[in-house]
Amino acid sequence: MRESLKSWRMFKAKNEQQQQIVFHRLRVERPRLPKRARFDTSIFVAWTYSSNDDASLPSEAIMHLMREFEATLDALSGGNGFAELVSVRTGFGARGWLYYTCDQAKFMTQFNALLASHPQYPTEVMIEEDPEWSAWAEMVAMWGTAAEKT
Repeated sequence: MRESLKSWRMFKAKNEQQQQIVFHRLRVERPRLPKRARFDTSIFVAWTYSSNDDASLPSEAIMHLMREFEATLDALSGGNGFAELVSVRTGFGARGWLYYTCDQAKFMTQFNALLASHPQYPTEVMIEEDPEWSAWAEMVAMWGTAAEKT
């Protein structure tokens, strides 16, 4: 567990024109994956929110719900053998979690089971085939050169 945490970085960027902030927690190194497992499907979970502040960040009450949501989904990453969380971005009216999985059906079954006792969250799930991890690679390239490390 400790080794996998070393590959995560926090970034902060600000849109100077609109004075909006985005925070991004990103895995900058590809995680070690089980042999013979192809993690070729990306699953992006998006939670849109309204913001009353100029920074476009969620209210403290919404942030609390988002932290609860994310903690509930901890079992969907880190050594489970079928999925890995690689990115969490917050700002500009949305928070998004990017996962990669080798078993889309198992991921969605677990996702729904973990959240079964929770209220319905305002989330949308988008699934794409991404065998090259291009969504993740674009984030790593962008944040590695353009963002302020926090």
